[in-house]
Amino acid sequence: MPSTLEKIRILGENYYEKYMATILKPLIELIKPNLIIVLGYEAYLGVSALYGVKQQKDMKSAVRTLMPLNRDTELYTIYHCGARTTNVNRPWEDMKKDWNLLKVQFECNF
Repeated sequence: MPSTLEKIRILGENYYEKYMATILKPLIELIKPNLIIVLGYEAYLGVSALYGVKQQKDMKSAVRTLMPLNRDTELYTIYHCGARTTNVNRPWEDMKKDWNLLKVQFECNF
Protein backbone atom coordinates (compact mmCIF):
# COMPACT_ATOMS: atom_id res chain seq x y z
CA MET A 1 0.00 0.00 0.00
CA PRO A 2 1.44 3.43 -0.92
CA SER A 3 2.46 5.76 1.89
CA THR A 4 0.80 9.15 2.36
CA LEU A 5 3.71 10.87 0.63
CA GLU A 6 3.53 8.45 -2.31
CA LYS A 7 -0.22 9.07 -2.67
CA ILE A 8 0.33 12.82 -2.69
CA ARG A 9 3.11 12.46 -5.28
CA ILE A 10 0.94 10.24 -7.50
CA LEU A 11 -2.45 11.90 -7.05
CA GLY A 12 -1.46 15.50 -6.42
CA GLU A 13 -1.26 17.78 -3.41
CA ASN A 14 -5.00 17.98 -2.81
CA TYR A 15 -5.68 14.22 -2.86
CA TYR A 16 -7.33 14.28 0.56
CA GLU A 17 -9.35 17.38 -0.25
CA LYS A 18 -10.69 15.71 -3.41
CA TYR A 19 -11.48 12.49 -1.55
CA MET A 20 -13.21 14.27 1.30
CA ALA A 21 -15.21 16.61 -0.89
CA THR A 22 -16.38 13.94 -3.33
CA ILE A 23 -16.79 10.91 -1.07
CA LEU A 24 -16.65 11.68 2.63
CA LYS A 25 -18.82 14.80 2.88
CA PRO A 26 -21.71 13.36 0.80
CA LEU A 27 -21.54 10.22 2.95
CA ILE A 28 -21.72 12.28 6.14
CA GLU A 29 -24.65 14.27 4.75
CA LEU A 30 -26.45 11.05 3.84
CA ILE A 31 -25.95 9.36 7.21
CA LYS A 32 -26.29 12.53 9.35
CA PRO A 33 -24.37 11.18 12.35
CA ASN A 34 -24.56 12.93 15.71
CA LEU A 35 -20.86 12.34 16.23
CA ILE A 36 -17.81 11.78 14.05
CA ILE A 37 -14.69 10.46 15.76
CA VAL A 38 -11.45 11.09 13.89
CA LEU A 39 -8.25 9.23 14.71
CA GLY A 40 -5.20 11.45 14.36
CA TYR A 41 -4.32 14.99 13.41
CA GLU A 42 -4.45 14.50 9.63
CA ALA A 43 -8.01 13.23 9.83
CA TYR A 44 -8.92 16.11 12.15
CA LEU A 45 -7.45 18.67 9.75
CA GLY A 46 -9.25 17.13 6.79
CA VAL A 47 -12.71 16.94 8.33
CA SER A 48 -12.53 20.33 10.04
CA ALA A 49 -11.36 21.96 6.78
CA LEU A 50 -14.17 20.23 4.91
CA TYR A 51 -16.67 22.04 7.13
CA GLY A 52 -14.73 25.30 7.32
CA VAL A 53 -14.44 25.34 11.09
CA LYS A 54 -11.59 26.96 13.00
CA GLN A 55 -8.75 24.49 13.43
CA GLN A 56 -6.56 23.99 16.48
CA LYS A 57 -2.85 24.55 15.94
CA ASP A 58 -1.77 21.08 17.10
CA MET A 59 -3.05 17.69 18.16
CA LYS A 60 -2.75 18.45 21.88
CA SER A 61 -5.20 21.34 21.43
CA ALA A 62 -7.58 19.37 19.21
CA VAL A 63 -7.82 16.17 21.24
CA ARG A 64 -10.70 15.59 23.67
CA THR A 65 -12.80 18.44 22.31
CA LEU A 66 -16.31 18.22 20.89
CA MET A 67 -16.39 20.58 17.91
CA PRO A 68 -19.67 21.42 16.17
CA LEU A 69 -19.46 20.82 12.41
CA ASN A 70 -23.05 21.74 11.67
CA ARG A 71 -26.31 21.79 13.62
CA ASP A 72 -26.55 17.97 13.63
CA THR A 73 -22.98 16.71 13.89
CA GLU A 74 -20.06 17.15 16.27
CA LEU A 75 -16.44 16.18 15.71
CA TYR A 76 -14.34 14.46 18.39
CA THR A 77 -10.61 14.11 17.84
CA ILE A 78 -8.57 11.40 19.46
CA TYR A 79 -5.03 10.12 19.00
CA HIS A 80 -4.73 7.26 16.55
CA CYS A 81 -4.71 4.06 18.59
CA GLY A 82 -3.09 1.72 16.08
CA ALA A 83 -0.34 -0.62 17.22
CA ARG A 84 2.33 1.40 15.42
CA THR A 85 1.51 4.66 17.23
CA THR A 86 0.60 3.36 20.69
CA ASN A 87 3.21 4.45 23.22
CA VAL A 88 4.85 6.64 20.59
CA ASN A 89 2.42 9.57 20.43
CA ARG A 90 0.41 8.83 23.55
CA PRO A 91 0.63 6.17 26.26
CA TRP A 92 -2.08 3.50 26.23
CA GLU A 93 -3.44 4.59 29.64
CA ASP A 94 -3.95 8.13 28.34
CA MET A 95 -5.73 6.78 25.26
CA LYS A 96 -8.15 4.87 27.48
CA LYS A 97 -8.82 8.10 29.39
CA ASP A 98 -9.59 9.85 26.08
CA TRP A 99 -12.19 7.21 25.20
CA ASN A 100 -13.71 7.33 28.69
CA LEU A 101 -13.99 11.10 28.47
CA LEU A 102 -15.80 10.71 25.17
CA LYS A 103 -18.23 8.35 26.87
CA VAL A 104 -18.96 10.93 29.57
CA GLN A 105 -19.33 13.79 27.06
CA PHE A 106 -21.49 11.68 24.76
CA GLU A 107 -23.84 10.66 27.57
CA CYS A 108 -24.22 14.30 28.64
CA ASN A 109 -24.76 15.77 25.18
CA PHE A 110 -26.94 13.22 23.39
